[in-house]
Amino acid sequence: MRRLSGAGAALVALAVAAGFLSIELLAQPGSPTDPTAADLRSYYYPMLRWGFGRLAAGELPLWNSQQSCGTAFAAIPNISVFYPLYAPFLVLPAARAIEVDLVLHLALAAFGMFLFCRHAGMAWAAALVAGLAFAFQGSTMVKVYFPDLLAPVAWIPIVFLCVDRLLQRPSPRAAALLGAVAGTSVLGANVQMTYFTAWALVPFVAVRAAIVGRHARAGQLPRAAGMLLVAAVLATLLASVRLVPTAEYIRETWRPPGDLGEQAAGIMAMRPSVFVENVLTPTPPDAGGRSVDPQRQAHAGTVTLALAIAGLVSWRRRSLALPIAAAGVAAAMYAFGRAGFVYPIVYALPGGSWFRGPDRGLSIFGFAVAFLAGAGADAICRAEGRRARVAVVAGLAVVIGLGLAYGSAWSTGTLVGYAATAVVLLAVPARRAVAVVALAAVVVVELVRAQSHRGALPSQLTAWFDRYEPVFAAIRARQGFNRTYIWASFGGDPLYFSSDIAKAGLNHGLFQPTDYESLAAARMDRYLAELGPALTPPALGPIGYRPFVLTRDNAALARLMGIRFYVMAEGQEPGVADAEVRRQWEVMVRAHGVVVYEDRSAMPRALVPSAIERVQDPETIPSRLAHADPHDVAFVEDEGPELRPPATGGGVGRAEIVSYAPERVVVNAFSDRAGLLVLTDGYAAGWRATVDGVSAPIYRADYLFRGVPLPPGSHRVEMVYRPTSYALGAAGSLVGLAALALLLRRRGPFHPA
Repeated sequence: MRRLSGAGAALVALAVAAGFLSIELLAQPGSPTDPTAADLRSYYYPMLRWGFGRLAAGELPLWNSQQSCGTAFAAIPNISVFYPLYAPFLVLPAARAIEVDLVLHLALAAFGMFLFCRHAGMAWAAALVAGLAFAFQGSTMVKVYFPDLLAPVAWIPIVFLCVDRLLQRPSPRAAALLGAVAGTSVLGANVQMTYFTAWALVPFVAVRAAIVGRHARAGQLPRAAGMLLVAAVLATLLASVRLVPTAEYIRETWRPPGDLGEQAAGIMAMRPSVFVENVLTPTPPDAGGRSVDPQRQAHAGTVTLALAIAGLVSWRRRSLALPIAAAGVAAAMYAFGRAGFVYPIVYALPGGSWFRGPDRGLSIFGFAVAFLAGAGADAICRAEGRRARVAVVAGLAVVIGLGLAYGSAWSTGTLVGYAATAVVLLAVPARRAVAVVALAAVVVVELVRAQSHRGALPSQLTAWFDRYEPVFAAIRARQGFNRTYIWASFGGDPLYFSSDIAKAGLNHGLFQPTDYESLAAARMDRYLAELGPALTPPALGPIGYRPFVLTRDNAALARLMGIRFYVMAEGQEPGVADAEVRRQWEVMVRAHGVVVYEDRSAMPRALVPSAIERVQDPETIPSRLAHADPHDVAFVEDEGPELRPPATGGGVGRAEIVSYAPERVVVNAFSDRAGLLVLTDGYAAGWRATVDGVSAPIYRADYLFRGVPLPPGSHRVEMVYRPTSYALGAAGSLVGLAALALLLRRRGPFHPA
């Protein structure tokens, strides 16, 4: 069999990934309410569709005016509009672009591992086994519905490749390549995966540097250390257009960096018994009624594990195998959370308390198993392949034996398939590459069959997403700038939250006071706490949504948010609001088991209260607002000469929104004395205001909103969202690009001045 080129490997990776999409995902009907795809349909799809839709129209989507009374958009940690590999979203409908993105990143994972294994000296067939094993093992497969997790995971092998090349030949170009790859990975969204990759590199760099140091020229290791530092700085600069705004945003959320306790950060850890079950059980999880997500994250495949055992025993390049194996073992133990000893150690280290979900570290475990499987396959391809084949067969026997002892249920067909694999491995003396390619096919089939992808992709849900469109169209026709609250269900239709309902603002052109955001603003959660109970289970944490329970003691808070329309399932009314509150509601639409009520007592989005009151403790403002008339008083917590309360009785004021866009709002306002224009849109540091063209400050008003001081008279107030964080981040990225270009032009070793 001819040697497989890099281009050929890339084509194979793309073909297998496309086949997986077509056969395993699109060919299945999929359930619109299956929990495994809940975040894809309710979060990622609307965010990507709306954000890149605005980009394609030539607008930078910095602010989301549709959700949560207005909130930052591009700074959200889970979505990155600056990631280069999201380019398909600019030219394709988002539902199709998600499929392209899935194929692209699975192929990147496979091809990247192929390149790393070829760099490590493996035969092309063995590298192919490793690549396919990494792309389709459990910890990657459970991320097919999570673009922000799949993207950085796909870059892990290439990061390792670039680091090893730099250690061997430290140069400006090597540093530039590593910085570009790492920076692109960070732009891919979830920084947690970058954090795990960095820790996995520690044993790898230590061992490889020691090996290189034995034969290095004088000064090579210090140069390599310097180049690693240069690469890290370069990666940070390249990604700063995302990192700087995200850092500013996250400080205002309910869990800023370092604020999570050890127990809270350890949710979603995997029990050791579940890990063992994952590793040893090849049957689909739904066959035994087990949960799909995250129950299969540790499943790397029986054949893959057997190959990995053989690689650890037989492969000649121990300086590569051992540190990667050590990182994989540590990642598996970290995934146990507080049930193991690794997680508490990492939690205490810098950055260890920033993230939730120790089970996500299993991506490093999957990477290690896949690499070692390639090592086992490579040993088969060598002259000493007979010994390696015996080791693989022995590994199969060990894994199956442990599984049977554990109580795993293999089907007869599966056991026959393993027996046939063992016979072929022992009986075929020549054409080793052919046998290894056959192993690659077995690995892919086994891994794909071990998963149960029951969730539907957005392209399969067009009709389902539009099921209530007539209802939303009726609201849009009358909403103006008023907001709509949807009392959602977590048990299925109607108005199932984990669907288009969670972000109906983005999906259906509504203004919503709530949102679905895992890093919701702390103040919004505090405000919503006055309107309804927290969601259960507690592991969900604040997500920017609460099921309202309105009474005379809190309904004023909902009116201040400008909520004019309430949407709920028929018969749900008594659980949403008491009879006294509902007396002010009128039925607007009743269709498809859903009813829309209109509350004409809702406050306008812009108003000029009669008086200003400064409050020492901001956390008391929500409860005070519940018993105050927003027309009479605005509560502020800042100090400033413009915010002095009037000396005598209340003044007269009015306001009208004359132009409204996400990043720019224009209001005509009048006050018969010095007053405060309150716009009930979310406050953020990046908003700038002018009054009649003259710069004016923006203060927090009524806990959540924006307040602009007004002199007496009629005025034109303009608010524009121009965050300094984006300017700084963009400047950093431009500096990074310039440094990248400069380093790529340099040749030979780097000699600092």
